[in-house]
Amino acid sequence: SQASNQNSSEKCKNCETFFACAAFKGFCSKCYKDLGGATDEKEHNDCSKTAVSNEDRELVNEFAGLSLKQEEKVEQKDKKRCFNCNKKTGLLGVECKCGYVYCNSHRLPENHQCSFNHKAVLEERLKTKLNKVANGKIT
Repeated sequence: SQASNQNSSEKCKNCETFFACAAFKGFCSKCYKDLGGATDEKEHNDCSKTAVSNEDRELVNEFAGLSLKQEEKVEQKDKKRCFNCNKKTGLLGVECKCGYVYCNSHRLPENHQCSFNHKAVLEERLKTKLNKVANGKIT
């Protein structure tokens, strides 16, 4: 059985940080290689293999899907309230270019972690205006 091949309760004789393997004569794989042990992989397959169950793979795929879902934009339900603090905005609500409405204290992009890239848009506008001036025609 796999439990008899690996002695998971013993630490490495050298570094005492990693678990020792019986095939490595009581050393961890790193110390065994550093001490000049054999590097024949066939001899050490029982220590280096770790079985990954289907449940583990499903969990990894599930978490990978969560990170993609977090990038999706959340729709603001009530446009009369600040998206950050849920404070009533009334007539003073400011709609940002990211698509959300904010109160006076969260209206600036720095105050609400804005996802809209204001700098890139302004740079693009400047490039188009400079191209018009460079051609000798100011419109």
